[in-house]
Amino acid sequence: MDQLNKYRQIVCEFLEDFASNDPQDNLVFDLQRDRYLVIHNQWRGEYRIYGCCFRRKIG
Repeated sequence: MDQLNKYRQIVCEFLEDFASNDPQDNLVFDLQRDRYLVIHNQWRGEYRIYGCCFRRKIG
């Protein structure tokens, strides 16, 4: 169980660091089901940028 918690912590820290480079990124953590997402949701000029750029499921 400790190894699983350590892995969860590593994933969360990695995604927080990854998303810190772009303030428009959204982090989604589902801790009950061990699902983790980084979603882009922004405008660049006339174009909307939206989508999942990182997805991870543990287990």
